[in-house]
Amino acid sequence: MGWKVTFCECLRLLDLNFCGTTHRCSRLFRSTRQLPCYSIPAPPAALAEHIPDETYKKSQAYGKDKTRFSLFKQAYSQVLNAAFIAGGAYKWAWTLTGGWMAKMGFAGDRVVSRL
Repeated sequence: MGWKVTFCECLRLLDLNFCGTTHRCSRLFRSTRQLPCYSIPAPPAALAEHIPDETYKKSQAYGKDKTRFSLFKQAYSQVLNAAFIAGGAYKWAWTLTGGWMAKMGFAGDRVVSRL
């Protein structure tokens, strides 16, 4: 029993995942555009009297670290998701749970047990 995914099935899964991929790519783009904003050495003039310099620097460092981690996390998630699709992990899990649901007595006309 092999779990190889055909090219057409892979394209169908990629098409189903297109919205998620587009969303992740737009978040990556926005994050990379935001990163240089964390290198501004002083707060804007309108905020300078309300925010102490030390607090502003800590805030900038935190924002930069958080954005860098987010970039790594998003890129890793995209690669992992593509590997799961190409490797057939989603198809395998879908088939497995469909079999379990059939054994539990759920009718096939009420549940999509497999793509």
